[in-house]
Amino acid sequence: MAKVIPLVRSRKTWNPRDLAWLKSQGIEDSDRQQELFAKGVDSLQVLRPCDLGDGILKWDALPHGAMERGFQTVVRQKKLSFFIPASGAATRLFGFLEKDQHSAQAKRFFKEVLKLPLAASLKAHFKAKGFSLETWLKEKEYKKILEVLFQEEGYGRLPKAMLPFHQEGSSFLTALEEHLRESEDFASVRLPIHFTMEPRYSERLQSFMEDKSLDSSLVTFSYQESSTQTLAQGDDGVWLRDESGQLMLRPGGHGALLVNLARLSTPFVYLRNIDNISQAWHRQKYRHYRQGLVGLAAYLWNKNQEILKSLDADLSAKTLDQAWLYMKNFFGVTPLKASALAQAQALRKRLRRPFRVAAMVKSKGQVGGGPFWVKCSEGPCLQILEATELKPGISHGAYFNPVEIVAAIANPQGGAWNLQDFVDEKSWILGKKYHEGRPVRTLERPGLWNGSMAYWNTCFVEIPAASFTPVKTALDLLKVEHQAKVS
Repeated sequence: MAKVIPLVRSRKTWNPRDLAWLKSQGIEDSDRQQELFAKGVDSLQVLRPCDLGDGILKWDALPHGAMERGFQTVVRQKKLSFFIPASGAATRLFGFLEKDQHSAQAKRFFKEVLKLPLAASLKAHFKAKGFSLETWLKEKEYKKILEVLFQEEGYGRLPKAMLPFHQEGSSFLTALEEHLRESEDFASVRLPIHFTMEPRYSERLQSFMEDKSLDSSLVTFSYQESSTQTLAQGDDGVWLRDESGQLMLRPGGHGALLVNLARLSTPFVYLRNIDNISQAWHRQKYRHYRQGLVGLAAYLWNKNQEILKSLDADLSAKTLDQAWLYMKNFFGVTPLKASALAQAQALRKRLRRPFRVAAMVKSKGQVGGGPFWVKCSEGPCLQILEATELKPGISHGAYFNPVEIVAAIANPQGGAWNLQDFVDEKSWILGKKYHEGRPVRTLERPGLWNGSMAYWNTCFVEIPAASFTPVKTALDLLKVEHQAKVS
């Protein structure tokens, strides 16, 4: 078991040792964090949730011929890579067991655990410890099972990426392996893939790759920068410290990964969550939708450059009207009523920024983010908001964000955009969590696909809900899309 460190509340001001500690971690925005804790964060002005035809494009209405050509060009020119945030711990998948081993979910787990894709490896793990999982299940020794499961080297302590997700004959495939396979099968050539992990897993991950003889030639890893960590407070507004008196720092949320994303060299980057990966037979059924998202991003990239060139050559009413129609249809941008010169300047400003094509699926009551119209400085804009960012009484809408996003991060005029320039700094998230059983106030940076991309151009597209196959608890692995196909 991890050592329980008592929280030591300090006075609100920082001393020279605090400042030296923050500097050693590379944290340059501690004053900003202090201000956010003191004053709170501004609420977004949410207009309404998006719907099909109102911010979300219908798949059948898209330019599929141009999308297919765009996809093939991007692949042929090696302009695409995958970016998979994979820092999440597997403890989340087994959290219901730690919370209450007598709950309905826990009872189902103990009843059907041997049907899970990870059953074979789980039995082997218990056997290596000198125990029999089958015997303990028969004897209903559930407490003993949990003790082994949540040991430091047990499955509950693995990162999600290294948890067995699927069975293949007598062997198993982890989430990481399935994403590697998808990077090989997605196109006619193998694509680069980048995972973000926690540093504490680095040695274990390296050993795993070597033991599995996995080809790492196009695989890269990175870790959340220490400079993106955030502070925490007690309920009384006093900074939290460890037993040595050092300020406690926490991971800054997935928005901290914007730094990692910006370092990738390909113009187009496909973002997916580590737990949203199904069996190969199921992925193949819906792969053309994901390829289409890439193709649409390529189409929009080319269209953006065409419009910019046309604005340099001609400011006629026809040219401006066509440009605004394009911006409205694909990015939800409201046309500006002004002189021709002012319109051209506004269009250039809107076109010269990163953009994303984000898939949306019909919501089935999932807890998470969704597409919304938000009041922005430039007018109504499309954003992905988390449930925690919505005021009470605001509808969550009919659509959900599955994190199937193709990001166009390169500047066509050369180099890459400075992605920090397009972050909504008002979108930090103040929350309440528990640390070692104690309530604490936490702070997270603007979410990676939320406030960190607030000032990107955004195109929402509907894809089938059946293509979204997340594993939020271990029981999700019992679903048909995570089972081997029966011929």
